[in-house]
Amino acid sequence: MRSSVAFVQRRVPHYREAFFAGLYDHLRQRDVSLDLIIGDPEASHSSLAREQPAWVSTVTARRLAIAGREVIWQDVLRATARHDLVITELSPRIISNLVLIARSRRGGPMVGAFGHGRNFGSTRIPRHKSAHARLVRSVDWWFAYNDLSRDVIMSLGVASRRTTVINNTIDTRHLADAVTAQRRTASAQLRRALGIGGSPVAVFCGSLYAGKRLRFVFDTALRLRRSFPGFNLLFLGDGPDEADVRAFADSHDWVQHLGSVVGAERARYLAVADVMLMPGAVGLVVLDSFAARVPLVTTEWPFHGPEIHYLRHAENGWVAPDTLDAYVDAVSLLLNDADLRQHLQRGCAEAGERYAMEAMVSRFSGGILSALRMSHGQAPDSCS
Repeated sequence: MRSSVAFVQRRVPHYREAFFAGLYDHLRQRDVSLDLIIGDPEASHSSLAREQPAWVSTVTARRLAIAGREVIWQDVLRATARHDLVITELSPRIISNLVLIARSRRGGPMVGAFGHGRNFGSTRIPRHKSAHARLVRSVDWWFAYNDLSRDVIMSLGVASRRTTVINNTIDTRHLADAVTAQRRTASAQLRRALGIGGSPVAVFCGSLYAGKRLRFVFDTALRLRRSFPGFNLLFLGDGPDEADVRAFADSHDWVQHLGSVVGAERARYLAVADVMLMPGAVGLVVLDSFAARVPLVTTEWPFHGPEIHYLRHAENGWVAPDTLDAYVDAVSLLLNDADLRQHLQRGCAEAGERYAMEAMVSRFSGGILSALRMSHGQAPDSCS
């Protein structure tokens, strides 16, 4: 009998499009149907949300205030009733998940969770007996972002046989190809256009908000400029703290704030960069570093996303002690040592292959098939 899976996402960011399309095709070839259900279509700006192919649908999401806390109810019960497995984001704010879990315990569709296992933006570690831990243990299957997330989930009491490590990633093939093409044909021209010649260049690539420690980036850049008179810094991104970046750039002619830059245009700037500055929260940006082969330099900060697990110190990036002096010394070392930079660039290229989108799709699909086997009374495969 053909199995069916519902994947509920509150929103679908553009960088998830390739994953869902690949997962749909991968499962279809294995006689498993996938329905993507978007629970907050107004928050989604991807083409999947706009065009809605036959396997994509939307439901109503309502925000409610309970005991002074905003929670979300997604009308997914009817839309997921006929499926064998429902995969969802296990956020404490999404209270409709509790009904999905209760239905599963009464013989309804299995519930799988896709996520981190805890909030990596906080140093607070959930206890085994906490409400969060009970919620984590309540689902039938976990699709953990990576090994770091799997360790968190297992520490809260989830059995490894019910866990799949999917190595969360984004589709960076086009970015990698575009950066390579730019380096071959146009990087010298862009350097002249930006007025940076053969000087060292650092790039900051990502959202501009407090967690990125922008003041730390500013102070690092000022110190580097004193050691490297031709040093230049490029900011790619926008966000709540964009005004601070704009003011810093306006005050220093060797700093350029280029705003939100996507696609091939972003490749132009990454192609001229020697290092990527990211002393604050490292998340999916590490995959951009791998794709562009621009070594990322970060710190031993406790609030990184689980993707920090992909960065290997002195192999495909650099992790400095969490002080300004140590961070400036680390970036200076890379800017002064071309051989070290090339070594890290090779490591970036290897990591980019290891964390390719195709591998994530295959791992996720394998986990789904194992979960479905378990639902039919068969022993699941080990997919971790």
